[in-house]
Amino acid sequence: MSNKPLMNVLLGLAVVVVVLAGAYALRGALFHRVRIAETINRTYSVAQAVDAIDAPAAGAATVTRLRAGADVLVVGEVEGDAYYQVKLPDESVAYVPVSAVPAAQETTAGAPAAPPTASEPASPVQEAAAKQPTPPTGDEAPLPGSIWFQQANDQLVAVRQAQVFLGPDMQAPAAIKVDAGTKVQVIAESTDGTWAWVATADGDAAYIAMADLGPA
Repeated sequence: MSNKPLMNVLLGLAVVVVVLAGAYALRGALFHRVRIAETINRTYSVAQAVDAIDAPAAGAATVTRLRAGADVLVVGEVEGDAYYQVKLPDESVAYVPVSAVPAAQETTAGAPAAPPTASEPASPVQEAAAKQPTPPTGDEAPLPGSIWFQQANDQLVAVRQAQVFLGPDMQAPAAIKVDAGTKVQVIAESTDGTWAWVATADGDAAYIAMADLGPA
């Protein structure tokens, strides 16, 4: 009896495993790669019709098609100077090439941001983006502003697709989306129970709303 059908099944399973492994590797790479080099947080019009994509990389999936003249909130310029992170009208996060929003380029090039002064302290988002954080060392550890965190060591799971932010604020730049079922290691929780400070492989600050997490 021929073993050809069995061989075909085995080859098919091998292809599936390779594809899934590649997908997880790509998602991990994108998570580490999405860094906001310069925060902008201003609304601009798109100069030309362009695809808004779900990651700042060639070949990323299209989220929506933006028409010429559409207004978007430009959150910031992604490290590498090729993409802007933008917020769409439905509050979802996407990415567009910097060439699609030339007005933002002119603004950032012509008016560099002044460094924080004693009278204008850096915001939690600026603090989180500017330096690698140190996990809480006492019973409670403060972040800049009014949000306090206490140590934790919990493994939780995303109960829905959720945004991971660079600061404990819904208006902060987003690092990446995690899918429902993704496990995260929580190293601290805000004392008001709204934010989880999660561990990342590269040591950068990352935060997820506690409402998006559940027991693993």
